[in-house]
Amino acid sequence: MKCIVLRVLALLLPLLSSPASAGGEYVTANVLCRVLALRSGSQQGTGFTVEVEGRQYLVTAGHLVPGTNRLAEVAVFHADKWEKLSMVVLRSADADVAVLVPPQVLTPTLKIVHGSEGAVLGQEVFFLGFPYMLSTDVPANINNGFPIPFIKKGTLSAWYKGQSPYQMIFVDGINNPGFSGGPLVAVKSQTKEMMVMGVVIGYRSSSDSVMNNNLDTGLKSLGNSGIIICYDIRYALDEIRKQPCGPKVPET
Repeated sequence: MKCIVLRVLALLLPLLSSPASAGGEYVTANVLCRVLALRSGSQQGTGFTVEVEGRQYLVTAGHLVPGTNRLAEVAVFHADKWEKLSMVVLRSADADVAVLVPPQVLTPTLKIVHGSEGAVLGQEVFFLGFPYMLSTDVPANINNGFPIPFIKKGTLSAWYKGQSPYQMIFVDGINNPGFSGGPLVAVKSQTKEMMVMGVVIGYRSSSDSVMNNNLDTGLKSLGNSGIIICYDIRYALDEIRKQPCGPKVPET
């Protein structure tokens, strides 16, 4: 798999010029180009690239790369097929978050902000991924053969830290299978920069009784509660800083 070169952004930017929300806020190319479709064994989901101290890494949900092995074979969807890569896995002991170390730089390395400084409850947020492995239908030369993810939005509803190192982030929205491992992003109000706040892990299920003529059948119907669960991006950044072993980003 060849490294993405920055010239592909000239093709991608016109595609992203229209707002993704009525409020005029939209997900920019420096986020969209980083989101990749992943498969590990029978697990399929999403990952996204980050750079720390001049090296690139691939962040995803821990349950997409189950087990304790330090090495994992993970497939990335590229050029209409799955391409297998052997990657080192850095696992968080405190959250369902994993960091994959790719063999080479995979995506453009345009500046992006990590964290949730300035975020407020009730603000609009976006989450990106590949639900049911669906993606935007674009020509092969857009994004150098990588698919463009779905963009969905929700409301930042709550934080909960408890005894954990960092907070869990709850979003009001409808998540679907395939979004796990994708980024939770928002527009930083002070600077209007797109910031990556967290990693999408899943959603809380609701269990409802199945009734028949007002009688409880004893059966349960599982549904989507509309509560999306995410972990703070700092869980991934901590693992990266413990073991800075990603491929070096070329100097520009």
